Amino acid sequence: MDRVRIVSFTENGYQLFCRMRKVIGDRAAVTGYSGRSQVAETHPDIYPVTEGLQAWCETVFEQSEVLIFIGACGIAVRTIAPFLDSKYTDPAVLVADEQGGHVISLLSGHLGGANAWTQFLAEGLQADPVITTASDVNGRLAVDVWAVRHGLQITDRTLAKYAAAVFVTGEPLPFYAEPGYVDIAALPEEFNRFEAKEAFWNAAERRKQEQIAGIVVSVHSGWQTNVLRLVPQRVVLGIGCRRDKDPEELAQQVDRVLAQYQIAPESICKIASIDLKTHERAICQLAETWKVPFVTFSAETLLQVPGAYALSDFVKQTTGVGNVCERAAVAALEEQKRKNPKWICRKQAGNGVTVALLET
Repeated sequence: MDRVRIVSFTENGYQLFCRMRKVIGDRAAVTGYSGRSQVAETHPDIYPVTEGLQAWCETVFEQSEVLIFIGACGIAVRTIAPFLDSKYTDPAVLVADEQGGHVISLLSGHLGGANAWTQFLAEGLQADPVITTASDVNGRLAVDVWAVRHGLQITDRTLAKYAAAVFVTGEPLPFYAEPGYVDIAALPEEFNRFEAKEAFWNAAERRKQEQIAGIVVSVHSGWQTNVLRLVPQRVVLGIGCRRDKDPEELAQQVDRVLAQYQIAPESICKIASIDLKTHERAICQLAETWKVPFVTFSAETLLQVPGAYALSDFVKQTTGVGNVCERAAVAALEEQKRKNPKWICRKQAGNGVTVALLET
């Protein structure tokens, strides 16, 4: 559930907060604040901002999905300015006037959802929504929003901006999706879809002097540098290693295997191993770096995984399982997919690390 924090400064502001809270209902967890202690003292359902607005904002900024100021835009801008980082991480920030006449999308309109929240609240309050992002006011596609909606990772933020600029002019971009990742029957008109990879590649090559040549949905790397890659997280990394393995050496071996098979790191959806490795620093550090789950399984569970696997006597003697990386990758799949796993690569060994890649 989204965490929404709303700060107001007057009695009128508090009354608008109450209306907003009613409109939001069960959609999000709402917490109210007042910048004036006398207002907060009168209404026990809101908290006073006693330490100053910027100190308060520093505390709540990263903890909120939506931050709403009821008051002047200038107050909101000056308050949030020191804490801005990226549209990919900043919360949605909205501003509403005390009378509830206007709701303004101020920050993170697309990825943060400020535009959607602005439309939602304005409709519920019977207010005017104020949205200024070019793609929205021109009725054009925002590729970053489309990517997030389809669970795709954006690999190059600059290329995403170039795509948005092209779409605003009304020009489509060459588009190619590897089979099975998106619904090709419902693609936006801004995508000039190519069914064959080679045909897309030729179209992108003709635009090699442009800021952006096209857009692909792919788990693979190896595309030309001005092609925007939208990567589905659909690859499981099965991994085994010697105890207390150096984190840098493990990461280097994983990178070598990914490069060998041209698999984008952004495509990894989870890392899997045996439970003896639950606290293995090198694997935990890799999972933290990639911000993906690290799941482990007991030897008994791994032995029950269907399929034929290459056997290592040393690994079997150490762990009770002759092949950790492949069995763990399969175990991490949904049960119905375990009988016919789609291998990208089977066990790859090097430098005390074994790696297997499996498409979900």
